[in-house]
Amino acid sequence: MKNTVFLAAMFAAAAALVWAAPAPAAEDFSGTWLGIATLPDGAVDEFTLVLKKEKDAYTGTIVDSLKAVPPETTIQSVKVEGSVISFAFPWPDGAVIYCRLAVTGEKMTGDWTHSAGTKGALVFEKKKGYISSCCSNIPGNEGKIRSRGGAFLRKLHETHSSNIRDLGKSGGDLRPGPPQG
Repeated sequence: MKNTVFLAAMFAAAAALVWAAPAPAAEDFSGTWLGIATLPDGAVDEFTLVLKKEKDAYTGTIVDSLKAVPPETTIQSVKVEGSVISFAFPWPDGAVIYCRLAVTGEKMTGDWTHSAGTKGALVFEKKKGYISSCCSNIPGNEGKIRSRGGAFLRKLHETHSSNIRDLGKSGGDLRPGPPQG
């Protein structure tokens, strides 16, 4: 009897912990993604995908370097299931291109399928801002620049871009200190 009561109490405590645990936050795929699609003849086409999150849904636009897709074509049927995003967009021949991509950090890999059955590989990488790319070589800053205030960094870059480049080359840092003279 004691064992039954003890086991029931342990089960109830475990259930309460599971129920109270917060659900993991969903990834935000918003941003500009630069990609390459492999075409059936072996050629490649470069794509720019812009994703925007509005409440619990994504919207976006897509354009390609070969100008086969009209500028700012709206993507449709956007679905996110865990770390997989899928969407479609109209192709100029009246068909639809379906894309399904697995997202890992700042990279998406998957494929595209033409509604007639043609397929190819598709890879995207999240575009880094100019400030992020020029400041990423500052020691200790790797991956942190995007999480800080964008307006502050833009102003910093406008007024001190040559200093930032020099710091990155010399291995210096941006911590306050006595004036150099």
